[in-house]
Amino acid sequence: MLILPLIVSSIISSLAQLDAQSSGKMGARALIYYLGTTLIAAIVGIVLVLTIRPGSRGDKGAIKPGSKSAEGRTIDTVLDLFRNLFPDNIVEAAFRSVS
Repeated sequence: MLILPLIVSSIISSLAQLDAQSSGKMGARALIYYLGTTLIAAIVGIVLVLTIRPGSRGDKGAIKPGSKSAEGRTIDTVLDLFRNLFPDNIVEAAFRSVS
């Protein structure tokens, strides 16, 4: 959030110093670069989703209440601490009290 205005203003000021032909070429190159990287990112994302299948469970068996995996492991507890560092809704997290 802090660096984006600096980058945009730097690009605008550097393009303002170029003549019309040079800025047109640079704009075309930037547009082609943006569209190319976006296309590559979309293809990589689709391939990874089809390969990894996020959200589907590998083990379809139910966990019994007294089993070791129902209690949770130490690594899961530590990872939950890191997952809960960044809440989905900042306003809700500010007003919510956990008992």
